[in-house]
Order: sequence, then structure tokens, then C-alpha cells
Amino acid sequence: MSGRVHEFVSAALGQKRLTLLIRNASLLNVFTGETYEATIGVYKTRIVYAGPDSDAPAASKSIDAKGLTAIPGLVESHMHVESSMVTPSRFAEAALPHGLTTAFADPHEIANVMGKAGVKAMVEDSRGLPLKLYFYAPTCVPESKAVTSGAELTPEDIDDMLGWEGIWGLGEVMDYPAVLKGGKKISRILDSASARDVVIDGHAPLLSGRELNAYIASGAEADHENFSVETTLEKLRLGMYVKLRGPYVLDAQKFADALKTVPTLTT
Repeated sequence: MSGRVHEFVSAALGQKRLTLLIRNASLLNVFTGETYEATIGVYKTRIVYAGPDSDAPAASKSIDAKGLTAIPGLVESHMHVESSMVTPSRFAEAALPHGLTTAFADPHEIANVMGKAGVKAMVEDSRGLPLKLYFYAPTCVPESKAVTSGAELTPEDIDDMLGWEGIWGLGEVMDYPAVLKGGKKISRILDSASARDVVIDGHAPLLSGRELNAYIASGAEADHENFSVETTLEKLRLGMYVKLRGPYVLDAQKFADALKTVPTLTT
């Protein structure tokens, strides 16, 4: 047996020398909720071992992480890089040392100013970075008829962007009144996303009952506009992914404690 995958298998078995051992770390296991001492073995680009130091394969280099905690790379599920007033490459330079390894970004702020050219500039600047940046195609530029912007994205523009390398879905669908009213522009945008079977990010403050059901029926999969346990639970029950943001993240423990009462399926 040979090949790149078998290299990782062989390394985990100790048949190849590991690239790096991180020894004696306090490992936070997000699958079991445990924290325990472990040594972590890396071969090239992949973690191939996590367990007792006594059983760890040999490595070309090792560091002692005694007294430090190892956690999985952090993932930011909703952000706007340009709101930090830096380019993707400079954002990665600042964020990666703090443990952020992956981010999903909706560049609608720069699109409001520069249109497709701004989105393309963000995507191009993100290529080859050690921090993984996945972009959405902005859906609401301008976000509604109530505001003005320096550019406008048509349904044709957005369909084109959905075919770009580096674009992974539709950005937050902020004009939810237009969704509920069957607005021509937003309906065409949603049809494009449905035809391509891509992720559709949501934005649904204040919606509940039939209106929330209708908004979810449009394909919106997640929402970061969650300000109370009650509305968060309603969205969860309807199958949405929910996110906490801004000052509300300070109440994350309150949300977590309240949602512990939600029954879970077991197998």
C-alpha cells in the first residue's frame, strides 16, 4: 500500500518519523467535553496522534507544552473582514496567532462601495494564506430600497460570483421583507443559489411563526440575529443553525443553560 494517505497512517503507527511532537499539553477535547494531559503528534500537514506521551511515535522535533492548553483551531462562522479596516492578508496576520484558523466572510461592506470588483479583490488577496477564508456572494447591495450605496449587484452579478473559486454560497439575506413579499430581485438570487445547491446564510431578526417558517422555506440555513432564548429556540426547532454575536455573546452561558433543556436524539 502506498500513497499520500498511507503516509499519514504509517506515521500514526510509528513507522515514519513525525514532523513535530507537542508534548504534555492539557488537551481540550470538544467531542467529549474533557480536558486531560496528552501529547499531540503532527506529520507534515496533519495531526496523526493524540494520546499518552509514553506511546507517542518518534519525531524530528518536539516542544514541551507543560502548563499550556491545546484547543482545536477556532472557526469564525460569520464576519466581514473589511469592517476591521484591513485586507484579508493583514487580517490573517493579526488573527491567526490568537487561534483563529478558519473564517467565513460576507464582503457586503466592500461590495456596497466597489461592487464585484471589491469582492474579487478580497477573494484574490485571501489566496495562499495560512488562515482559511471562505467568502459568500453578497446578496443585498444595497441592502434595501431604504439605503443608498456606491454600487449595486444584480442577480446576474451574484450568479456569476457563485461560480468563482473561493465563493462558497450566498451571504446573509438581509432583505427579509422582500423575501416574504416575493421580490423579483431577491427571488432570482435565491433561485440561483438553489440551482447551484450552495449555502445560504440568513438574517432574520423579529421573524416568528409563519413568517419565520416562510423565510426558512426560502433556503436560509443560519441566523446570527438572536437576541433571546425564546427566538433562538424557535429557530433551532425549525432546523436553523443559530449564532451569538456582539454584546449578546456575554449572555452565552445563559443561552447554553437554557438550551440544555432541549431534548436531544440519541442512537
